[in-house]
Amino acid sequence: MRDNSKQRAKLEKLKSLAENPKEQVSYALNLLQNERDRQVLTAALVVLKELPEQAARPILLERYHYYADEGSKRDAGAELRVAILHALRPLATQEDLPLLQRACLTYESMPSRHDAEGGLLRSLALIILNDLDEALASYYAVKLLVDKTTSEMSGEPALTGAKILAEQGHTLPLYQYLLQQGDTIQEVAAICLRNLARVPEPILKQIVTRYRFSTSEGILLGLFDLLLAHPSGEKFGEVFTAFLATTTSFEMYRYLVLALITGNKSQLQADLLATAKSVQDPLKREILTELLPLIKGHKTEVTALLKQLKN
Repeated sequence: MRDNSKQRAKLEKLKSLAENPKEQVSYALNLLQNERDRQVLTAALVVLKELPEQAARPILLERYHYYADEGSKRDAGAELRVAILHALRPLATQEDLPLLQRACLTYESMPSRHDAEGGLLRSLALIILNDLDEALASYYAVKLLVDKTTSEMSGEPALTGAKILAEQGHTLPLYQYLLQQGDTIQEVAAICLRNLARVPEPILKQIVTRYRFSTSEGILLGLFDLLLAHPSGEKFGEVFTAFLATTTSFEMYRYLVLALITGNKSQLQADLLATAKSVQDPLKREILTELLPLIKGHKTEVTALLKQLKN
Protein backbone atom coordinates (compact mmCIF):
# COMPACT_ATOMS: atom_id res chain seq x y z
CA MET A 1 0.00 0.00 0.00
CA ARG A 2 1.36 3.41 -0.99
CA ASP A 3 2.60 5.67 1.79
CA ASN A 4 1.19 9.16 1.17
CA SER A 5 2.69 10.75 4.27
CA LYS A 6 5.39 12.61 2.31
CA GLN A 7 2.84 14.03 -0.12
CA ARG A 8 0.58 15.10 2.74
CA ALA A 9 3.51 16.80 4.45
CA LYS A 10 4.32 18.76 1.30
CA LEU A 11 0.70 19.81 0.90
CA GLU A 12 0.54 20.92 4.53
CA LYS A 13 3.75 22.91 4.18
CA LEU A 14 2.47 24.60 1.03
CA LYS A 15 -0.75 25.51 2.79
CA SER A 16 1.06 26.74 5.92
CA LEU A 17 2.98 29.34 3.87
CA ALA A 18 -0.21 31.17 2.86
CA GLU A 19 0.62 34.15 5.08
CA ASN A 20 4.02 34.53 3.39
CA PRO A 21 3.24 34.72 -0.34
CA LYS A 22 6.85 34.98 -1.51
CA GLU A 23 7.90 31.86 0.36
CA GLN A 24 4.76 30.06 -0.78
CA VAL A 25 5.49 30.86 -4.43
CA SER A 26 9.12 29.82 -4.01
CA TYR A 27 8.09 26.51 -2.48
CA ALA A 28 5.43 25.97 -5.15
CA LEU A 29 8.05 26.47 -7.86
CA ASN A 30 10.35 24.01 -6.13
CA LEU A 31 7.57 21.45 -6.05
CA LEU A 32 6.74 22.07 -9.69
CA GLN A 33 10.32 21.36 -10.70
CA ASN A 34 10.99 18.36 -8.50
CA GLU A 35 7.71 16.68 -7.57
CA ARG A 36 5.95 13.96 -9.57
CA ASP A 37 2.81 13.43 -7.49
CA ARG A 38 -0.12 14.90 -9.42
CA GLN A 39 -2.00 16.07 -6.33
CA VAL A 40 1.02 17.98 -5.06
CA LEU A 41 1.72 19.43 -8.51
CA THR A 42 -1.89 20.55 -8.89
CA ALA A 43 -1.82 22.28 -5.50
CA ALA A 44 1.43 24.04 -6.40
CA LEU A 45 -0.03 25.24 -9.70
CA VAL A 46 -3.10 26.61 -7.91
CA VAL A 47 -0.77 28.75 -5.79
CA LEU A 48 1.09 29.96 -8.88
CA LYS A 49 -2.20 30.81 -10.56
CA GLU A 50 -3.40 32.85 -7.58
CA LEU A 51 0.00 34.52 -7.00
CA PRO A 52 1.43 35.22 -10.47
CA GLU A 53 5.15 36.01 -10.39
CA GLN A 54 7.31 36.79 -13.40
CA ALA A 55 9.98 34.47 -12.01
CA ALA A 56 7.59 31.57 -12.48
CA ARG A 57 7.24 32.07 -16.22
CA PRO A 58 10.33 30.18 -17.47
CA ILE A 59 9.64 27.28 -15.12
CA LEU A 60 6.01 27.07 -16.20
CA LEU A 61 7.07 27.04 -19.85
CA GLU A 62 9.70 24.37 -19.26
CA ARG A 63 7.22 22.18 -17.41
CA TYR A 64 4.56 22.66 -20.08
CA HIS A 65 6.96 21.53 -22.80
CA TYR A 66 8.05 18.58 -20.67
CA TYR A 67 4.48 17.29 -20.34
CA ALA A 68 3.54 18.15 -23.92
CA ASP A 69 6.48 16.22 -25.40
CA GLU A 70 4.87 12.95 -24.32
CA GLY A 71 1.42 14.16 -23.40
CA SER A 72 -0.55 10.93 -23.24
CA LYS A 73 2.21 9.29 -21.18
CA ARG A 74 3.31 12.08 -18.84
CA ASP A 75 0.02 13.97 -18.55
CA ALA A 76 -2.87 11.68 -19.43
CA GLY A 77 -5.98 13.83 -19.46
CA ALA A 78 -3.95 17.03 -20.00
CA GLU A 79 -4.90 18.18 -16.49
CA LEU A 80 -1.41 19.38 -15.58
CA ARG A 81 -1.01 21.28 -18.85
CA VAL A 82 -4.36 22.95 -18.26
CA ALA A 83 -3.25 23.92 -14.75
CA ILE A 84 0.05 25.25 -16.11
CA LEU A 85 -1.75 27.38 -18.69
CA HIS A 86 -4.01 28.80 -15.97
CA ALA A 87 -0.89 29.85 -14.05
CA LEU A 88 0.78 31.15 -17.21
CA ARG A 89 -2.16 33.23 -18.43
CA PRO A 90 -1.36 36.48 -16.53
CA LEU A 91 2.29 36.11 -17.56
CA ALA A 92 1.73 35.22 -21.21
CA THR A 93 3.41 37.25 -23.95
CA GLN A 94 3.54 37.31 -27.74
CA GLU A 95 6.40 34.82 -27.48
CA ASP A 96 3.85 32.23 -26.36
CA LEU A 97 1.77 32.38 -29.54
CA PRO A 98 3.39 29.28 -31.10
CA LEU A 99 2.86 27.26 -27.90
CA LEU A 100 -0.77 28.35 -27.68
CA GLN A 101 -1.44 27.57 -31.32
CA ARG A 102 -0.04 24.07 -30.86
CA ALA A 103 -2.19 23.66 -27.77
CA CYS A 104 -5.26 24.68 -29.78
CA LEU A 105 -4.44 21.80 -32.12
CA THR A 106 -3.63 19.20 -29.46
CA TYR A 107 -5.71 16.02 -29.66
CA GLU A 108 -4.92 13.10 -27.38
CA SER A 109 -6.73 10.01 -26.20
CA MET A 110 -8.30 10.80 -22.84
CA PRO A 111 -9.04 8.57 -19.83
CA SER A 112 -12.74 9.42 -20.16
CA ARG A 113 -14.86 9.50 -23.30
CA HIS A 114 -16.25 12.84 -22.10
CA ASP A 115 -12.89 14.62 -22.28
CA ALA A 116 -13.10 15.41 -25.99
CA GLU A 117 -9.50 14.35 -26.67
CA GLY A 118 -8.11 17.28 -24.69
CA GLY A 119 -10.93 19.73 -25.32
CA LEU A 120 -10.35 21.70 -22.12
CA LEU A 121 -6.72 22.25 -23.09
CA ARG A 122 -7.74 23.55 -26.51
CA SER A 123 -10.39 25.80 -24.93
CA LEU A 124 -8.02 27.41 -22.44
CA ALA A 125 -5.29 27.83 -25.06
CA LEU A 126 -7.82 29.64 -27.25
CA ILE A 127 -8.80 31.96 -24.39
CA ILE A 128 -5.18 32.95 -23.76
CA LEU A 129 -4.53 33.26 -27.49
CA ASN A 130 -7.47 35.66 -27.64
CA ASP A 131 -5.91 37.70 -24.81
CA LEU A 132 -2.81 38.19 -26.95
CA ASP A 133 -4.04 38.32 -30.55
CA GLU A 134 -7.77 38.54 -31.22
CA ALA A 135 -7.44 38.36 -35.00
CA LEU A 136 -5.39 35.17 -34.86
CA ALA A 137 -7.64 33.70 -32.19
CA SER A 138 -10.73 34.21 -34.35
CA TYR A 139 -9.46 31.69 -36.90
CA TYR A 140 -8.83 29.07 -34.24
CA ALA A 141 -12.22 29.88 -32.72
CA VAL A 142 -13.92 29.02 -36.01
CA LYS A 143 -12.02 25.73 -36.14
CA LEU A 144 -12.90 24.79 -32.58
CA LEU A 145 -16.53 25.83 -33.06
CA VAL A 146 -16.95 22.90 -35.44
CA ASP A 147 -14.53 20.59 -33.61
CA LYS A 148 -15.88 17.07 -34.19
CA THR A 149 -14.48 15.87 -30.86
CA THR A 150 -16.37 18.46 -28.80
CA SER A 151 -17.59 17.00 -25.51
CA GLU A 152 -21.34 16.49 -25.31
CA MET A 153 -21.04 16.94 -21.54
CA SER A 154 -19.24 20.31 -21.38
CA GLY A 155 -19.67 21.59 -24.93
CA GLU A 156 -15.93 22.30 -25.05
CA PRO A 157 -14.03 23.42 -27.01
CA ALA A 158 -16.87 24.54 -29.31
CA LEU A 159 -18.50 26.54 -26.51
CA THR A 160 -15.41 28.67 -25.99
CA GLY A 161 -15.06 29.11 -29.74
CA ALA A 162 -18.64 30.39 -29.96
CA LYS A 163 -18.19 32.78 -27.04
CA ILE A 164 -15.03 34.31 -28.46
CA LEU A 165 -16.55 34.74 -31.91
CA ALA A 166 -19.59 36.38 -30.32
CA GLU A 167 -17.42 38.73 -28.26
CA GLN A 168 -15.56 39.74 -31.41
CA GLY A 169 -18.80 40.28 -33.33
CA HIS A 170 -18.24 37.47 -35.85
CA THR A 171 -21.80 36.26 -36.34
CA LEU A 172 -21.57 34.39 -39.65
CA PRO A 173 -19.73 31.37 -38.16
CA LEU A 174 -22.39 31.26 -35.42
CA TYR A 175 -25.14 31.20 -38.04
CA GLN A 176 -23.27 28.52 -39.98
CA TYR A 177 -23.10 26.38 -36.83
CA LEU A 178 -26.89 26.52 -36.53
CA LEU A 179 -27.27 25.26 -40.10
CA GLN A 180 -25.50 21.97 -39.35
CA GLN A 181 -27.54 18.83 -39.76
CA GLY A 182 -27.77 16.90 -36.49
CA ASP A 183 -24.35 17.84 -35.09
CA THR A 184 -25.26 20.76 -32.85
CA ILE A 185 -24.74 20.65 -29.09
CA GLN A 186 -27.46 22.48 -27.19
CA GLU A 187 -25.18 24.70 -25.05
CA VAL A 188 -23.25 25.79 -28.12
CA ALA A 189 -26.38 26.31 -30.23
CA ALA A 190 -27.90 28.42 -27.44
CA ILE A 191 -24.85 30.71 -27.37
CA CYS A 192 -25.02 31.06 -31.15
CA LEU A 193 -28.73 31.89 -31.05
CA ARG A 194 -28.35 34.53 -28.34
CA ASN A 195 -25.72 36.36 -30.36
CA LEU A 196 -27.64 36.70 -33.62
CA ALA A 197 -29.80 39.62 -32.52
CA ARG A 198 -28.81 41.69 -35.55
CA VAL A 199 -29.46 39.21 -38.35
CA PRO A 200 -31.85 40.35 -41.10
CA GLU A 201 -35.49 39.53 -40.46
CA PRO A 202 -35.73 36.94 -43.28
CA ILE A 203 -32.81 35.05 -41.71
CA LEU A 204 -34.47 35.33 -38.30
CA LYS A 205 -37.60 33.71 -39.74
CA GLN A 206 -35.53 30.80 -41.04
CA ILE A 207 -33.89 30.34 -37.63
CA VAL A 208 -37.27 30.37 -35.88
CA THR A 209 -38.69 27.83 -38.33
CA ARG A 210 -35.73 25.54 -37.76
CA TYR A 211 -35.62 25.68 -33.96
CA ARG A 212 -39.02 26.60 -32.54
CA PHE A 213 -40.06 22.97 -32.10
CA SER A 214 -36.75 21.78 -30.67
CA THR A 215 -37.02 19.32 -27.80
CA SER A 216 -33.98 20.88 -26.12
CA GLU A 217 -34.84 23.36 -23.38
CA GLY A 218 -31.42 24.96 -23.74
CA ILE A 219 -31.94 25.65 -27.44
CA LEU A 220 -35.46 26.97 -26.84
CA LEU A 221 -34.19 29.35 -24.17
CA GLY A 222 -31.56 30.59 -26.61
CA LEU A 223 -34.23 31.10 -29.28
CA PHE A 224 -36.53 33.00 -26.91
CA ASP A 225 -33.66 35.21 -25.76
CA LEU A 226 -32.84 35.91 -29.41
CA LEU A 227 -36.42 36.96 -30.17
CA LEU A 228 -36.60 39.13 -27.06
CA ALA A 229 -33.42 40.94 -28.12
CA HIS A 230 -34.06 41.21 -31.86
CA PRO A 231 -35.67 44.42 -33.20
CA SER A 232 -38.23 42.30 -35.07
CA GLY A 233 -38.92 40.00 -32.14
CA GLU A 234 -42.42 41.37 -31.57
CA LYS A 235 -43.51 39.90 -34.89
CA PHE A 236 -43.10 36.40 -33.47
CA GLY A 237 -45.64 36.58 -30.66
CA GLU A 238 -47.28 33.36 -31.82
CA VAL A 239 -44.06 31.47 -31.09
CA PHE A 240 -44.25 32.55 -27.46
CA THR A 241 -47.98 32.06 -26.97
CA ALA A 242 -47.96 28.62 -28.63
CA PHE A 243 -45.12 27.46 -26.41
CA LEU A 244 -46.73 28.81 -23.23
CA ALA A 245 -50.00 27.10 -24.11
CA THR A 246 -48.46 23.69 -24.71
CA THR A 247 -45.40 23.36 -22.48
CA THR A 248 -45.52 20.99 -19.54
CA SER A 249 -42.35 22.45 -18.02
CA PHE A 250 -43.42 24.86 -15.32
CA GLU A 251 -39.82 26.01 -14.90
CA MET A 252 -39.68 27.01 -18.56
CA TYR A 253 -43.13 28.57 -18.28
CA ARG A 254 -42.03 30.72 -15.34
CA TYR A 255 -38.80 31.75 -17.07
CA LEU A 256 -40.55 32.83 -20.24
CA VAL A 257 -43.42 34.67 -18.53
CA LEU A 258 -40.92 36.59 -16.39
CA ALA A 259 -38.78 37.38 -19.44
CA LEU A 260 -41.80 38.75 -21.30
CA ILE A 261 -42.98 40.79 -18.33
CA THR A 262 -39.60 42.36 -17.61
CA GLY A 263 -38.66 42.83 -21.27
CA ASN A 264 -39.22 45.87 -23.47
CA LYS A 265 -41.51 44.34 -26.08
CA SER A 266 -44.94 45.85 -25.38
CA GLN A 267 -46.68 43.86 -28.11
CA LEU A 268 -45.39 40.59 -26.68
CA GLN A 269 -46.67 41.68 -23.27
CA ALA A 270 -50.06 42.42 -24.80
CA ASP A 271 -50.06 38.97 -26.43
CA LEU A 272 -49.27 37.40 -23.05
CA LEU A 273 -52.15 39.21 -21.36
CA ALA A 274 -54.57 38.27 -24.13
CA THR A 275 -53.78 34.57 -23.91
CA ALA A 276 -53.50 34.46 -20.11
CA LYS A 277 -57.26 34.84 -19.86
CA SER A 278 -57.81 31.33 -21.19
CA VAL A 279 -55.18 29.53 -19.08
CA GLN A 280 -56.75 26.61 -17.20
CA ASP A 281 -53.78 24.83 -15.64
CA PRO A 282 -53.78 25.71 -11.92
CA LEU A 283 -49.97 25.87 -11.65
CA LYS A 284 -49.70 28.13 -14.68
CA ARG A 285 -52.43 30.36 -13.25
CA GLU A 286 -50.50 30.49 -9.98
CA ILE A 287 -47.34 31.57 -11.82
CA LEU A 288 -49.26 34.26 -13.70
CA THR A 289 -50.85 35.51 -10.49
CA GLU A 290 -47.41 35.81 -8.92
CA LEU A 291 -45.63 37.49 -11.83
CA LEU A 292 -48.18 39.69 -13.59
CA PRO A 293 -48.03 42.43 -10.90
CA LEU A 294 -44.44 43.05 -12.03
CA ILE A 295 -45.50 44.23 -15.46
CA LYS A 296 -45.19 47.94 -16.22
CA GLY A 297 -48.25 49.49 -17.77
CA HIS A 298 -51.47 47.66 -18.69
CA LYS A 299 -52.63 48.43 -15.14
CA THR A 300 -56.38 48.17 -15.75
CA GLU A 301 -56.09 45.01 -17.81
CA VAL A 302 -53.71 43.37 -15.32
CA THR A 303 -56.00 44.16 -12.38
CA ALA A 304 -58.98 42.56 -14.13
CA LEU A 305 -56.92 39.58 -15.22
CA LEU A 306 -55.57 38.94 -11.72
CA LYS A 307 -59.08 38.98 -10.35
CA GLN A 308 -60.14 36.43 -12.97
CA LEU A 309 -57.14 34.16 -12.31
CA LYS A 310 -57.79 34.08 -8.58
CA ASN A 311 -61.39 32.97 -9.00
